[in-house]
Amino acid sequence: SESKQSKQNESKQKNQITKLLFQNLIQFYDTIYKIVNEIFHNDVEFIQSFSNAFGNICNENNHKYTLTQLLPIYCDKILKKGSKLNDYELTEQLSSSFRLFVCLIDKDMFIEYYRDLLSQRLLTKKFLSIDFEKTFISFLKQQCGSTFTTKLEGMINDFITSEDSVCEFNDIFKEYDVNVVYEPLLLTMSNWPSQQNRNVTLPPILNDIQQCFTDWYVTKHNNSRKLSFMHHLGEITIQSIFGTKKYDFIMTPIQAIILLFFNNNVEMSVENIIINMNMQADEDIVKRLIHSLISQPKMKLLKKEPSEMPIRRTDMISINTEFTAKIRK
Repeated sequence: SESKQSKQNESKQKNQITKLLFQNLIQFYDTIYKIVNEIFHNDVEFIQSFSNAFGNICNENNHKYTLTQLLPIYCDKILKKGSKLNDYELTEQLSSSFRLFVCLIDKDMFIEYYRDLLSQRLLTKKFLSIDFEKTFISFLKQQCGSTFTTKLEGMINDFITSEDSVCEFNDIFKEYDVNVVYEPLLLTMSNWPSQQNRNVTLPPILNDIQQCFTDWYVTKHNNSRKLSFMHHLGEITIQSIFGTKKYDFIMTPIQAIILLFFNNNVEMSVENIIINMNMQADEDIVKRLIHSLISQPKMKLLKKEPSEMPIRRTDMISINTEFTAKIRK
Protein backbone atom coordinates (compact mmCIF):
# COMPACT_ATOMS: atom_id res chain seq x y z
CA SER A 1 0.00 0.00 0.00
CA GLU A 2 1.03 3.63 -0.46
CA SER A 3 0.98 4.20 3.31
CA LYS A 4 3.32 1.25 3.96
CA GLN A 5 5.67 2.33 1.15
CA SER A 6 5.71 5.86 2.53
CA LYS A 7 6.69 4.58 5.99
CA GLN A 8 9.44 2.41 4.51
CA ASN A 9 10.83 5.35 2.54
CA GLU A 10 10.72 7.55 5.64
CA SER A 11 12.53 4.88 7.68
CA LYS A 12 15.19 4.44 4.98
CA GLN A 13 15.71 8.20 4.75
CA LYS A 14 15.95 8.45 8.55
CA ASN A 15 18.64 5.72 8.60
CA GLN A 16 20.65 7.44 5.86
CA ILE A 17 20.46 10.81 7.61
CA THR A 18 21.40 9.20 10.92
CA LYS A 19 24.49 7.54 9.44
CA LEU A 20 25.67 10.73 7.74
CA LEU A 21 24.93 12.87 10.80
CA PHE A 22 27.00 10.74 13.15
CA GLN A 23 29.88 10.25 10.75
CA ASN A 24 30.18 14.04 10.45
CA LEU A 25 29.59 14.62 14.16
CA ILE A 26 32.24 12.10 15.20
CA GLN A 27 34.70 13.54 12.67
CA PHE A 28 34.03 17.04 14.02
CA TYR A 29 34.50 15.84 17.63
CA ASP A 30 37.81 14.15 16.81
CA THR A 31 39.10 17.21 14.93
CA ILE A 32 38.35 19.65 17.76
CA TYR A 33 39.61 17.21 20.39
CA LYS A 34 42.89 16.90 18.49
CA ILE A 35 43.27 20.69 18.39
CA VAL A 36 42.62 20.97 22.13
CA ASN A 37 45.07 18.15 22.81
CA GLU A 38 47.94 19.06 20.49
CA ILE A 39 47.79 22.86 20.27
CA PHE A 40 46.36 23.78 23.67
CA HIS A 41 48.00 20.86 25.51
CA ASN A 42 44.75 19.76 27.15
CA ASP A 43 44.32 23.04 28.95
CA VAL A 44 41.56 22.60 31.53
CA GLU A 45 39.59 25.66 30.45
CA PHE A 46 39.71 24.69 26.78
CA ILE A 47 38.59 21.13 27.61
CA GLN A 48 35.69 22.48 29.68
CA SER A 49 34.66 24.94 26.97
CA PHE A 50 34.82 22.21 24.32
CA SER A 51 32.76 19.83 26.46
CA ASN A 52 30.10 22.47 27.14
CA ALA A 53 29.85 23.54 23.49
CA PHE A 54 29.71 19.99 22.16
CA GLY A 55 27.19 19.05 24.84
CA ASN A 56 24.94 21.89 23.66
CA ILE A 57 25.09 20.48 20.11
CA CYS A 58 24.28 16.94 21.26
CA ASN A 59 21.34 18.02 23.41
CA GLU A 60 19.71 20.38 20.91
CA ASN A 61 16.00 19.44 20.73
CA ASN A 62 14.54 21.87 18.21
CA HIS A 63 14.42 19.25 15.46
CA LYS A 64 12.11 16.37 14.55
CA TYR A 65 14.51 13.82 16.07
CA THR A 66 16.98 14.37 18.89
CA LEU A 67 20.43 12.81 19.17
CA THR A 68 19.10 10.89 22.18
CA GLN A 69 16.72 9.13 19.77
CA LEU A 70 19.12 8.81 16.83
CA LEU A 71 22.26 7.59 18.61
CA PRO A 72 20.68 4.20 19.56
CA ILE A 73 19.71 3.75 15.87
CA TYR A 74 23.30 4.46 14.83
CA CYS A 75 24.59 1.93 17.39
CA ASP A 76 22.02 -0.58 16.12
CA LYS A 77 23.40 -0.31 12.58
CA ILE A 78 26.92 -0.93 13.86
CA LEU A 79 25.95 -3.95 15.96
CA LYS A 80 23.46 -5.55 13.58
CA LYS A 81 24.35 -8.57 11.43
CA GLY A 82 25.37 -7.51 7.95
CA SER A 83 27.80 -4.81 9.05
CA LYS A 84 30.85 -4.78 6.75
CA LEU A 85 33.21 -3.41 9.39
CA ASN A 86 36.19 -5.43 10.60
CA ASP A 87 36.71 -5.91 14.34
CA TYR A 88 39.03 -2.91 14.68
CA GLU A 89 36.69 -0.57 12.77
CA LEU A 90 33.70 -1.82 14.75
CA THR A 91 35.45 -1.24 18.09
CA GLU A 92 36.47 2.26 16.96
CA GLN A 93 32.90 3.16 15.96
CA LEU A 94 31.52 1.84 19.25
CA SER A 95 34.10 3.93 21.13
CA SER A 96 33.13 7.00 19.08
CA SER A 97 29.43 6.37 19.76
CA PHE A 98 30.18 6.13 23.46
CA ARG A 99 31.96 9.50 23.43
CA LEU A 100 28.77 11.03 22.06
CA PHE A 101 26.68 9.18 24.65
CA VAL A 102 28.74 10.77 27.43
CA CYS A 103 27.62 14.20 26.18
CA LEU A 104 23.89 13.38 26.38
CA ILE A 105 21.89 14.79 29.28
CA ASP A 106 18.94 12.40 29.09
CA LYS A 107 20.84 9.12 29.35
CA ASP A 108 17.79 7.28 30.72
CA MET A 109 15.89 8.04 27.52
CA PHE A 110 18.83 6.79 25.45
CA ILE A 111 18.76 3.49 27.37
CA GLU A 112 15.05 2.99 26.69
CA TYR A 113 15.55 3.43 22.94
CA TYR A 114 18.69 1.29 23.03
CA ARG A 115 16.95 -1.49 24.99
CA ASP A 116 14.14 -1.67 22.41
CA LEU A 117 16.64 -2.08 19.57
CA LEU A 118 18.76 -4.58 21.52
CA SER A 119 15.65 -6.70 22.12
CA GLN A 120 14.92 -6.71 18.38
CA ARG A 121 18.48 -7.78 17.56
CA LEU A 122 18.39 -10.62 20.09
CA LEU A 123 14.85 -11.86 19.35
CA THR A 124 15.49 -11.97 15.59
CA LYS A 125 19.10 -13.17 16.07
CA LYS A 126 20.32 -10.35 13.86
CA PHE A 127 23.12 -9.25 16.18
CA LEU A 128 26.68 -9.30 14.86
CA SER A 129 28.34 -10.68 17.99
CA ILE A 130 27.36 -11.18 21.63
CA ASP A 131 30.89 -10.12 22.57
CA PHE A 132 30.47 -6.74 20.88
CA GLU A 133 27.05 -6.34 22.55
CA LYS A 134 28.78 -6.92 25.89
CA THR A 135 31.55 -4.48 24.98
CA PHE A 136 29.21 -1.56 24.43
CA ILE A 137 27.18 -2.38 27.56
CA SER A 138 30.45 -2.40 29.53
CA PHE A 139 31.17 1.13 28.20
CA LEU A 140 27.78 2.26 29.52
CA LYS A 141 28.34 0.51 32.84
CA GLN A 142 31.72 2.19 33.39
CA GLN A 143 30.17 5.61 32.77
CA CYS A 144 26.85 5.25 34.62
CA GLY A 145 27.19 2.35 37.07
CA SER A 146 25.80 -1.18 37.26
CA THR A 147 22.24 -0.10 38.14
CA PHE A 148 22.03 1.71 34.81
CA THR A 149 22.80 -1.43 32.78
CA THR A 150 21.15 -4.15 34.91
CA LYS A 151 18.34 -4.82 32.43
CA LEU A 152 20.67 -4.78 29.42
CA GLU A 153 22.98 -7.30 31.08
CA GLY A 154 19.94 -9.36 32.07
CA MET A 155 18.80 -9.50 28.43
CA ILE A 156 22.20 -10.77 27.30
CA ASN A 157 22.28 -13.31 30.13
CA ASP A 158 18.75 -14.51 29.25
CA PHE A 159 19.80 -15.07 25.67
CA ILE A 160 22.88 -17.11 26.62
CA THR A 161 21.26 -19.24 29.32
CA SER A 162 18.19 -19.80 27.13
CA GLU A 163 20.35 -21.50 24.49
CA ASP A 164 21.73 -23.89 27.14
CA SER A 165 18.22 -24.84 28.33
CA VAL A 166 16.91 -25.34 24.81
CA CYS A 167 19.86 -27.57 23.87
CA GLU A 168 19.23 -29.66 26.98
CA PHE A 169 15.54 -30.03 26.09
CA ASN A 170 16.19 -30.92 22.45
CA ASP A 171 18.70 -33.60 23.46
CA ILE A 172 15.85 -35.27 25.34
CA PHE A 173 13.11 -34.48 22.84
CA LYS A 174 14.92 -35.90 19.79
CA GLU A 175 14.30 -39.40 21.18
CA TYR A 176 10.60 -38.92 20.28
CA ASP A 177 11.43 -38.77 16.54
CA VAL A 178 9.26 -35.70 15.85
CA ASN A 179 10.13 -33.66 12.78
CA VAL A 180 10.17 -30.34 14.64
CA VAL A 181 13.12 -28.32 15.93
CA TYR A 182 11.90 -26.23 18.88
CA GLU A 183 14.03 -23.29 20.03
CA PRO A 184 12.09 -20.95 22.33
CA LEU A 185 13.84 -18.00 23.93
CA LEU A 186 13.43 -17.93 27.70
CA LEU A 187 13.18 -14.30 28.78
CA THR A 188 12.92 -12.80 32.25
CA MET A 189 9.93 -10.47 31.92
CA SER A 190 11.37 -7.67 34.06
CA ASN A 191 14.49 -7.35 31.86
CA TRP A 192 12.77 -6.87 28.52
CA PRO A 193 10.66 -4.06 27.02
CA SER A 194 6.98 -4.66 27.70
CA GLN A 195 5.07 -6.47 24.97
CA GLN A 196 1.35 -6.85 24.44
CA ASN A 197 0.61 -10.57 24.59
CA ARG A 198 -1.67 -11.90 21.86
CA ASN A 199 -3.57 -15.05 22.69
CA VAL A 200 -3.68 -17.51 19.83
CA THR A 201 -4.78 -21.15 19.55
CA LEU A 202 -1.97 -23.26 18.15
CA PRO A 203 -2.40 -26.14 15.71
CA PRO A 204 -1.74 -29.58 17.32
CA ILE A 205 1.82 -29.98 15.96
CA LEU A 206 2.90 -26.74 17.67
CA ASN A 207 0.70 -27.04 20.74
CA ASP A 208 2.00 -30.54 21.59
CA ILE A 209 5.66 -29.56 21.55
CA GLN A 210 4.95 -26.33 23.44
CA GLN A 211 3.16 -28.31 26.16
CA CYS A 212 5.98 -30.84 26.23
CA PHE A 213 8.54 -28.06 26.72
CA THR A 214 6.40 -26.37 29.39
CA ASP A 215 6.05 -29.59 31.39
CA TRP A 216 9.79 -30.26 31.14
CA TYR A 217 10.80 -26.71 32.13
CA VAL A 218 8.38 -26.35 35.05
CA THR A 219 9.37 -29.77 36.43
CA LYS A 220 13.07 -28.93 36.03
CA HIS A 221 12.56 -25.87 38.23
CA ASN A 222 10.37 -27.64 40.82
CA ASN A 223 7.20 -25.79 39.79
CA SER A 224 8.72 -22.47 40.89
CA ARG A 225 8.53 -20.84 37.46
CA LYS A 226 5.70 -20.01 35.08
CA LEU A 227 5.93 -19.62 31.31
CA SER A 228 3.94 -17.16 29.20
CA PHE A 229 4.33 -17.46 25.41
CA MET A 230 4.57 -14.48 23.05
CA HIS A 231 3.62 -16.07 19.76
CA HIS A 232 3.76 -12.85 17.73
CA LEU A 233 7.53 -12.62 18.31
CA GLY A 234 10.29 -14.78 16.88
CA GLU A 235 10.20 -16.74 13.65
CA ILE A 236 9.41 -20.18 12.29
CA THR A 237 10.88 -22.06 9.34
CA ILE A 238 8.25 -24.11 7.52
CA GLN A 239 9.11 -26.67 4.86
CA SER A 240 6.53 -26.97 2.06
CA ILE A 241 6.26 -28.76 -1.28
CA PHE A 242 4.83 -26.98 -4.33
CA GLY A 243 4.67 -29.22 -7.35
CA THR A 244 7.86 -31.27 -7.19
CA LYS A 245 9.94 -28.62 -5.44
CA LYS A 246 10.62 -28.33 -1.73
CA TYR A 247 10.93 -24.86 -0.16
CA ASP A 248 11.87 -23.50 3.27
CA PHE A 249 9.90 -20.40 4.30
CA ILE A 250 10.98 -18.18 7.21
CA MET A 251 8.02 -16.31 8.71
CA THR A 252 6.39 -15.17 11.92
CA PRO A 253 4.72 -17.83 14.13
CA ILE A 254 1.25 -16.41 13.42
CA GLN A 255 1.85 -16.52 9.65
CA ALA A 256 2.94 -20.15 10.09
CA ILE A 257 -0.23 -20.97 12.05
CA ILE A 258 -2.34 -19.62 9.17
CA LEU A 259 -0.47 -21.77 6.65
CA LEU A 260 -0.70 -24.92 8.78
CA PHE A 261 -4.50 -24.81 8.60
CA PHE A 262 -4.20 -25.81 4.96
CA ASN A 263 -2.58 -29.15 5.80
CA ASN A 264 -6.14 -30.34 6.48
CA ASN A 265 -8.31 -27.82 4.61
CA VAL A 266 -8.56 -27.09 0.89
CA GLU A 267 -9.97 -23.64 1.63
CA MET A 268 -11.16 -21.63 4.60
CA SER A 269 -13.02 -18.37 5.02
CA VAL A 270 -11.18 -15.48 6.69
CA GLU A 271 -13.79 -15.63 9.43
CA ASN A 272 -13.08 -19.32 10.14
CA ILE A 273 -9.34 -18.66 10.24
CA ILE A 274 -9.84 -15.90 12.79
CA ILE A 275 -12.17 -18.08 14.93
CA ASN A 276 -9.88 -21.12 14.79
CA MET A 277 -6.95 -18.97 15.89
CA ASN A 278 -9.06 -17.47 18.69
CA MET A 279 -7.95 -14.01 17.56
CA GLN A 280 -11.31 -12.24 17.27
CA ALA A 281 -9.88 -9.35 19.29
CA ASP A 282 -7.01 -9.02 16.79
CA GLU A 283 -8.96 -9.46 13.56
CA ASP A 284 -7.09 -6.67 11.78
CA ILE A 285 -3.74 -8.31 12.56
CA VAL A 286 -4.89 -11.64 11.11
CA LYS A 287 -6.16 -9.92 7.97
CA ARG A 288 -2.86 -8.07 7.59
CA LEU A 289 -0.88 -11.33 7.86
CA ILE A 290 -3.15 -13.09 5.38
CA HIS A 291 -2.61 -10.13 3.06
CA SER A 292 1.18 -10.57 3.42
CA LEU A 293 0.90 -14.23 2.38
CA ILE A 294 -1.19 -13.25 -0.65
CA SER A 295 0.59 -10.12 -1.85
CA GLN A 296 4.31 -10.37 -1.04
CA PRO A 297 6.08 -10.61 -4.41
CA LYS A 298 8.42 -13.42 -3.32
CA MET A 299 5.98 -15.28 -1.06
CA LYS A 300 2.53 -15.48 -2.66
CA LEU A 301 1.67 -18.69 -0.87
CA LEU A 302 -2.08 -18.08 -0.58
CA LYS A 303 -4.81 -16.79 -2.87
CA LYS A 304 -8.29 -15.53 -2.16
CA GLU A 305 -11.69 -15.33 -3.81
CA PRO A 306 -12.78 -12.80 -4.74
CA SER A 307 -9.35 -11.36 -5.57
CA GLU A 308 -10.31 -7.72 -4.92
CA MET A 309 -8.91 -5.95 -1.86
CA PRO A 310 -9.43 -5.23 0.97
CA ILE A 311 -9.73 -8.60 2.70
CA ARG A 312 -13.20 -9.33 4.13
CA ARG A 313 -14.38 -11.92 6.64
CA THR A 314 -16.39 -13.73 3.93
CA ASP A 315 -13.43 -14.10 1.53
CA MET A 316 -12.28 -17.67 0.84
CA ILE A 317 -8.57 -18.43 1.25
CA SER A 318 -6.70 -21.34 -0.32
CA ILE A 319 -3.15 -22.43 -1.18
CA ASN A 320 -1.61 -20.92 -4.29
CA THR A 321 -0.71 -24.21 -5.98
CA GLU A 322 1.01 -22.31 -8.81
CA PHE A 323 3.64 -20.82 -6.48
CA THR A 324 7.21 -21.12 -7.72
CA ALA A 325 10.50 -19.44 -6.90
CA LYS A 326 14.10 -19.67 -8.09
CA ILE A 327 15.53 -19.93 -4.61
CA ARG A 328 14.43 -22.63 -2.19
CA LYS A 329 14.74 -20.60 1.05
